[in-house]
Amino acid sequence: MSLTTHAMEATEADVARLGALFAENDDPKDARALRWRYLENPTGRVFVDLAIDPGADTVAGAYCVSPARFRVGGKKVLGVQSIDTLTDARYRGRGLFQKLARSCYDRCAEGGAALVYGFPNGNSAFGFFERLGWTRLDPVPFLIRPLRARYVLERVTERLGAPAWLTERLPQAPLLATADVAPPRGQEIRVETEFGDGFDAVWEAFAGDVDVALERDQGYLRWRFTANPIGRYKTLALYERGEMIAYVIFRVADKHGGRVGYVMELLHRPGRQAEARLVLRQALVESARAGADVALGWCLDASPNRAAYRGEGFVTLPERVRPIELHFGARHLASGQTAVCNRRSWYLSYCDSDTV
Repeated sequence: MSLTTHAMEATEADVARLGALFAENDDPKDARALRWRYLENPTGRVFVDLAIDPGADTVAGAYCVSPARFRVGGKKVLGVQSIDTLTDARYRGRGLFQKLARSCYDRCAEGGAALVYGFPNGNSAFGFFERLGWTRLDPVPFLIRPLRARYVLERVTERLGAPAWLTERLPQAPLLATADVAPPRGQEIRVETEFGDGFDAVWEAFAGDVDVALERDQGYLRWRFTANPIGRYKTLALYERGEMIAYVIFRVADKHGGRVGYVMELLHRPGRQAEARLVLRQALVESARAGADVALGWCLDASPNRAAYRGEGFVTLPERVRPIELHFGARHLASGQTAVCNRRSWYLSYCDSDTV
């Protein structure tokens, strides 16, 4: 029997069907995360296309994107991030990936979406770049800041195939002093537990130098970091005379054979890279105290906060030794949006990642 295409609705029943597809194909998703992603999205939109086998009442495949508000060339538009694609093992070889993706893109465009972007892994990259018309914007801009010597050397020798004895006797030497940062007089670093107007003000100021980016307003930040049922994040902000100047959002997680500090977001007002460095350094200090072996960030060369990362010891992580193979790409879904296919137009951070 031929398969039919079903546009998933924002209902518990449809989300449960999607979850069952992943679970039955050895890729289980947390039920809380699925509800958060598809039922609580701040845009109130859902763009997921399902292939249904009517005879078996089975979901044969799915192509999922996550909608979000974007800023392109100073204008506010709707965009989507490609996050999950899966074909049930019993239905592979029928071209469902391409069929569902194209159907989904058509619905996104009809719904006003201007672009789709994402980070395909090594297994799926060919399909996106060669079959779906994406522009390759590689590489994903990984930055690394070692916090303990042994972990970094172990990962490098492992990826390069060098013998383990080169590092097995090295101590876990710390590479960062763990004293709290002391800002200059008139400035203070605060722990933030809510996202309010100050975050909007910093983003608006920062985004004046950005051409293409996901809109990082307080509503999105609350959904992405506070309401997220999986990750636990911490936010630090630097104030001067009561005004927020810079902030950082970070977390520490056990991944990639060690303990990793992720800099999810680092934003600052124009010309205030020094203040961004201070909050970033405090985040590194707290990550090291929490046992992090290394800190990772995403930041493109042309981004306004690149100097702050560099100033705190972050360097480009060579592709050869990266823990996973990821690619960066995009496709415009509306006319006049060619900037989304230009790497230098983008602002990215780990805030864009759907896995951390």
